[in-house]
Amino acid sequence: MPNFDGLWELRIFYTTTPTGFTPLEHRHTIDVAVQPDDGVSPGDPFSAFYVDARSGATFSLGDWTDDYVTGLKPFFHTSVDFSRAELWKIPEGTFDATFWSTYDLSTNGTSATASAPANQVTMTFRSATGGGARIQLMETSLNGDSKVSFPSSNTPANTLSSFAIDPDSPIKARDNGYLIGRINLAIGENEKLWRKRFRS
Repeated sequence: MPNFDGLWELRIFYTTTPTGFTPLEHRHTIDVAVQPDDGVSPGDPFSAFYVDARSGATFSLGDWTDDYVTGLKPFFHTSVDFSRAELWKIPEGTFDATFWSTYDLSTNGTSATASAPANQVTMTFRSATGGGARIQLMETSLNGDSKVSFPSSNTPANTLSSFAIDPDSPIKARDNGYLIGRINLAIGENEKLWRKRFRS
């Protein structure tokens, strides 16, 4: 059975340049609970959109995206450029994403440690409706090969994962349930990215 995306997908674009390698753009995606699109249209600015948190609170999509990216930045070297975020809508039961909005980020990572080529960080979660979810980051400043339970010894991972499951978070799993629990933090190698970095 296909694992369809949620109704609204937030895409964050960032570029990494590990030492000795060329720049490479990555796309980080999460599903978010955007309010119904009554009164907004494709092409409207991020300021026209709002997200609903599990707590019932409502936040501007742009403000919440800024807060989320703040949680991403400690994973990445200062050379890593977060260029933009995009909002896409995906009708239930399909993969037919349509573009709705874009948002300029123009910010950089904050870690003094260089980007690790072909590295992947994966944080796993449980949703309120029993589904699983992942936050995946490519070519972070973390290196090695490990898998640990939360809370971990890594401060940025603890901070971001706590932010994701907070009652004021609008992040959802693909089963459309809000994230409520943390499972594991895994650090390793992304094979597809390794082939792109070392064999292309």
